[in-house]
Amino acid sequence: MSLSIITLIYNDPHKTRMTIKYSETVNNSEWIFVNCGDEVPVWLRSIFPSNAFIITCPHKNIYDAMDYGASIAKKDYLYWLNSGDVLLNGKAVENALKRKVDGIYGAGCSFQVAAARKPLIFRYPRFVRKLSPPVTLQSLEHTGFHHQGFIISRHVYKKFGGFRAVGIGSDFDLMLRCFNDINLSRHISDDQFFAFSEHGLSARKNFAFIVSRMRVYKVNGYNWLLGFIYHWRV
Repeated sequence: MSLSIITLIYNDPHKTRMTIKYSETVNNSEWIFVNCGDEVPVWLRSIFPSNAFIITCPHKNIYDAMDYGASIAKKDYLYWLNSGDVLLNGKAVENALKRKVDGIYGAGCSFQVAAARKPLIFRYPRFVRKLSPPVTLQSLEHTGFHHQGFIISRHVYKKFGGFRAVGIGSDFDLMLRCFNDINLSRHISDDQFFAFSEHGLSARKNFAFIVSRMRVYKVNGYNWLLGFIYHWRV
C-alpha cells in the first residue's frame, strides 16, 4: 500500500529542515509540502527528498491547508507530518500499511531541540506524550490522539468529507470519527511512529483549545465536560 505524507510550511524553514533531516523514509510514498507562507528558500528546496514536491496553498487556516494537501494526494493513505514533527520509524509505518485497514495509529512522544547544532533530545512530560504498550483504543480516547501518529485511508477521508470546522481540535475530531465507526477497520500499533513539537496550537491549552475540545467531545457523543476534565488531567 502507498502513502501520501503531507507537511505544512509556514515561514519557518528551519523547522521544516529538521523534519526532513530526521524523518525516516517510507517506501512507495509521496511527500507533499504545502506552503502557506512566504517563498520557500532555495536552500530548503535543495534538500527536499526525491519523492517530494511543493504546492502553494491559498488557505491560512491550518485545517483548510491540511485538507488542501489531501486533495492533491494520489496514494492510498494520508499522513499529516507538519514542520517540526519527525517520522521516527518508516519500517513500522510500512508494516502497518500492509494490514490494509481504514485507520492506523502509532505511538509517539514529544521532543525539544536544546539549541542550535545540538542533537535531537527526547523527553516525556507528565501528561502522557508517550504511551506504554499495549496501546488500546480506550487509552487513546482518554489521553488524546496526536495526528502525527494517525494514518487514514484516502477513501475513508473523502467519505468523511475531510476535517470538520470544530476549531483547533479538528484533527482530534477526525481521528475519533474514524476509530469510533464500527464499520471501519483499524490497527493500533505499539511501535513508535513519531516525535512532535510541543509548540503547536493544540499544545498550548488556551481558551480556544478548551472550547474546541469540548465541542469535539460533544459532537462525538461523549459527556463533553467529564471527557475534557479527564483529558486535561492526564
